[in-house]
Amino acid sequence: MEMKEVKKKKERNRKRSGWIDIAKGIGICIIVLGHCCIQDNQIPFRDYLFSFNTVLFFTLSGMTFCRRRNTAGENGAGGEAAGGESARCESTGCRSAVWDFDDRKASVFFRKLLQTIVVPYLCWALISIAIFLLMGRIGLVPNEGDSLGLWTNLKGMLYANSEWGQMMWNRPLWFLPCLAILEILGFMLLKGCTKLAERRGEKAGEVCWLLAGCLGGVWILAEGFGSLDVQLPWEAETAAGMLFFFCLGRVWMRVSDRLENADSPIGIERDEPGVPAAAESSVDTERTEPGVPAAAEKKKAAARKNTNTVRIRMFAGAGGVILLILNILQVRINGTTDTRADLFRNPLLYMLGALLGTLGILLLAYAWKQSVWMEKIGRSSLAILVMHKFPLQAADVLASRLQLPKGYPFSIVTCVCSILLCLAVEPLVLRILPEMLGKGRRR
Repeated sequence: MEMKEVKKKKERNRKRSGWIDIAKGIGICIIVLGHCCIQDNQIPFRDYLFSFNTVLFFTLSGMTFCRRRNTAGENGAGGEAAGGESARCESTGCRSAVWDFDDRKASVFFRKLLQTIVVPYLCWALISIAIFLLMGRIGLVPNEGDSLGLWTNLKGMLYANSEWGQMMWNRPLWFLPCLAILEILGFMLLKGCTKLAERRGEKAGEVCWLLAGCLGGVWILAEGFGSLDVQLPWEAETAAGMLFFFCLGRVWMRVSDRLENADSPIGIERDEPGVPAAAESSVDTERTEPGVPAAAEKKKAAARKNTNTVRIRMFAGAGGVILLILNILQVRINGTTDTRADLFRNPLLYMLGALLGTLGILLLAYAWKQSVWMEKIGRSSLAILVMHKFPLQAADVLASRLQLPKGYPFSIVTCVCSILLCLAVEPLVLRILPEMLGKGRRR
């Protein structure tokens, strides 16, 4: 009996994390497509994609960061946290304040951080530098100053700030060190908010979390409106601003949890806090109409529930489309922005557009519900992020040699082929050296 309950919970948890993977899949496709659109006539479309593409991932990181795998019930028993690259902290079985914080030891957190972010970054940076220097030797990369010097590129790898001008070998890798800094900030903040919640109540901890997110927004405003222009190691200046979206992701996670609870069909045990399964069964039985068998009443209730679920997902999809359309207007007004370069133009419009685009994609992913391919792409987003630069470079060299037109068809085909190649190579990398993709070896 216990095994059946475990299987039901695992299946339910897989469905809960599915739309998160879909959102990640859409996000990484947008990033790759944006890197493919390099022609002058594609700049408006690329500006639209760049207005929210990386912000989406910082928001998703906040949603899944250090969540307890067991979130409901007095003793922390319940549903598993939404999956993803950033959902690294395992359950400790304790009940923590501030929205299901895992509250694990700092030593465990930093060991996981090294395994899942730092080691993959260093591995792919070294590989990228080697390929970059080789391409320079055969004349495929121009030598500007000391751009092809080994020590110059190694310094760029260690400093890990793309604006420093020494990450030309694989500029998309800037995201990983920036995410590492952001997760360190998030971990310390959640630790502090949890201690505050234990002393002053959970509301105090949540207010502290929201205020910290506001500080991230203030940093963006200071960079946009003021003369603040710094280039810190590991993109720390960008991480400080992205704390705003990271914290908002935690808030959106709370909302999505409530939607998921409303989405669970009647007749399946939902593990309500403090309510045993037997008690739930008795409650359902008492609700049956006179003269109607309990099984028939449950079927009717499940049908009504499914109808409501379809309506919720339809409204979510329509809302997502509307928000994405509104973001087009924001981009036309604000112009080119780039999170990596801390280029915000009008920072208020930048934050508005990033929120519109991010929330639009999240709503579309929630409405989509299930997609085998997009979920697969989402789960492989780290592999695609670190490797897609190589097929893009190869396609660019090939198109230049063959004098192919680099319009939208070329960009779309290159994007699809790059993603498929990364998906094909990923199993080979995991078999030979899984540490390169943040995985441990199976014992």
